[in-house]
Amino acid sequence: MYQLQQRFEKIAGDKPRLSSYMAFAEAVQETGVSEDVIRRWFRKLVDTDDYAKSESQAVIRHLVKLAEPSK
Repeated sequence: MYQLQQRFEKIAGDKPRLSSYMAFAEAVQETGVSEDVIRRWFRKLVDTDDYAKSESQAVIRHLVKLAEPSK
């Protein structure tokens, strides 16, 4: 799923003021990617200073909801 990484890199490049978390959230928005894919790329792309470790499960759940295609 390198398309997700490419989307992330494009957004991060176009909007350098966004945190890595915000760029990742925008990259997954309405893509329909699975939770497993989100988890894998989240760990690789998002800076650990951008979220509290104790809230990582809630952050992942939110990203999964963002990834759902709009109706």
